[in-house]
Amino acid sequence: MERRVLHVVFRPSHLAVSRAIADTISGKHLLVASTEFDFDCYSSHELDSKLFTKIIKIEKPDFRTRKLYDYGERMKIQKVKESIFLLNREVRTFNPEFVVIYSDEHILSRIVLADKNSKYILIEDGMVAYKKTSLMSRLRRKLRENTRDFFWKTATGFKISPWEGYGRTDFVDLFVKSFNSNLDNSKVRKVKVLGYPCFIASLGFRITDFQFRSKSERALFFIGQGLQGTNSYPDHEFYSLLAKLRDGLSGHFERFIYLPHPMEKGNSKRITDCGFSEVVTGRIAELTVLTSGYSSIQVCSLSSTALINLSFVGIPSFSLASMLGTDLSLLFGEEVLVNLKCPKSFTDIVEVAENSPPVSATAASGEARALAETFHSDLRTIFDS
Repeated sequence: MERRVLHVVFRPSHLAVSRAIADTISGKHLLVASTEFDFDCYSSHELDSKLFTKIIKIEKPDFRTRKLYDYGERMKIQKVKESIFLLNREVRTFNPEFVVIYSDEHILSRIVLADKNSKYILIEDGMVAYKKTSLMSRLRRKLRENTRDFFWKTATGFKISPWEGYGRTDFVDLFVKSFNSNLDNSKVRKVKVLGYPCFIASLGFRITDFQFRSKSERALFFIGQGLQGTNSYPDHEFYSLLAKLRDGLSGHFERFIYLPHPMEKGNSKRITDCGFSEVVTGRIAELTVLTSGYSSIQVCSLSSTALINLSFVGIPSFSLASMLGTDLSLLFGEEVLVNLKCPKSFTDIVEVAENSPPVSATAASGEARALAETFHSDLRTIFDS
């Protein structure tokens, strides 16, 4: 019988992994894309129409909605209800053998998972599986999710599976992780550890589709996270940090390129005012770096998953989180930080940049292609088990 695989994605990186799966596992693939990101902006329409039997876009519930008596909010809820009805109808018609999700916390995932008729595969969503959280923090998060569930279950009338914690819910048949973790996994069911970031491996499938440009320049890529404007990183601190970075490394790099996060509400003019020559939007950060063609590249960010991913294909990578008072070693397990530099001062940043051996984009993309071959084999094992 022909395999039928349902994919539920919320980020461009999820889309990349689902493309790799559809490229490897023969059968029919139905892609469900949440409106949390601009699918049309990140989609390669000719490729996606070839890999996926059908693509549907589902309205993301607005979690700020709380007033059922408010006309505007009732209209938002009605739009979500119509979208979820479409989703459920498509899933019933498709009758998937496998369901691939990237978060068992997300409410759309748990609506799909409410009926146990398929094998459910959870693929690690960034670094959340390695985040150090206390029991009290986990309980607060669970309470928040259950409160949110109750509201949307009441507002829409749809069944929603309860959330027990990342990777711990009974409906997940297989949890695919990049790395082994010392964090508490006592309640996690069957786990498959890859030993490498699957997102960067999935991009290796597509790198050969790009025409590399020959550039002899040295380039520094800053990967955004959408954290500016928060209590953690206020706007003025964030942009001040960018300007200081550009000034401090102007003698070491010829190009300074900013790659916004898909969810980021950044200001391109303010970024260029900080001395960055280019702001690249509408592309996955890892793919932009790997296909850039520069002869010497380095990447930096605060704590972006893309930063971790690129560090695993040999690109010198460093975090600026310490500059804003955050110690990443206190937030994440060491397994994801092993290739990452975390300088404590700008003097350290300059030293790290100057002493890192040059790596070309072409060489790094070759490493990603090698990971893709391993991922290709691992995917077959995952779906055959």
